[in-house]
Amino acid sequence: MFELAMAASSSIAAHYSYDVFINHRGPDVKKTFASHLYRDLSKYGLKVFLDDPEMQPGDSLIRQIEGAVGTASVHVAVFSSRYAESRWCLVELLLMLKSGKTIIPVFYDVKPADLRAGGKYAEELAKKGTCGGKRKRYDSDTIEEWRNALSHVAGISGFELEKCNG
Repeated sequence: MFELAMAASSSIAAHYSYDVFINHRGPDVKKTFASHLYRDLSKYGLKVFLDDPEMQPGDSLIRQIEGAVGTASVHVAVFSSRYAESRWCLVELLLMLKSGKTIIPVFYDVKPADLRAGGKYAEELAKKGTCGGKRKRYDSDTIEEWRNALSHVAGISGFELEKCNG
């Protein structure tokens, strides 16, 4: 039984071996930027996690993401206009920062200042603290952690890109 568990653990670790992890909000940039970045990095023989097409029903999404973030040497965070609306983007950003590995920010049609307090993302984070003005959706510690993570990454040298078609 123990050997079976160890074998399963080894196959999971092997499955989660990536060179690059791309953090993005799909509806904003998947077709216009993220998939092109994935394709181009893959051409150079890099194993890139964008969204795992091999994921099967019943697979744990958080386990898959934690494994990909944990094994990737480099993380690319693609910040777009509606990035902060996605809880998953923010969760992934925290995982990337906690890993201590290199993060390359790409500011896609946003500026680094948009990630800081008072920037475009601040309003969205404030919304996450309430639900129709009645109760909190996320606790204040979580929101503060997201706010600090965004502010930290805004200070990392990255790339600023304007929205493009294709």
